[in-house]
Amino acid sequence: MNADLLAFLRARLDEDEADRWDVHSSDCATTRDPSFPCDCGYPARMLREVTADRELLMAYEDRQSWAEDDDPDTMSSNPEWEKGAAAALLTVIRLRAGAAYSDHPDYDPGWKP
Repeated sequence: MNADLLAFLRARLDEDEADRWDVHSSDCATTRDPSFPCDCGYPARMLREVTADRELLMAYEDRQSWAEDDDPDTMSSNPEWEKGAAAALLTVIRLRAGAAYSDHPDYDPGWKP
């Protein structure tokens, strides 16, 4: 189930990144005249949010792999802490996915924390 959530979220983030120039504030110069550069900051903000959400996904995957590692040479010194950190990050990921994409047809309400 978590793999499905992560794949869903990655696909939405890819879409958001590709579409970031489609949304502007109503007072943005671009909405008045497409030949003017964007001055509203919405596309840049969208890109920052996409980047932050991707970093959350990477942090979750790192913690998850450390918590499951059986190799004493590479495993975390505190696998229980890593499990807790992974669980907390997964809760944040579920909250972010629901807040941004709960109206998407592929969103699974079972992903809510």
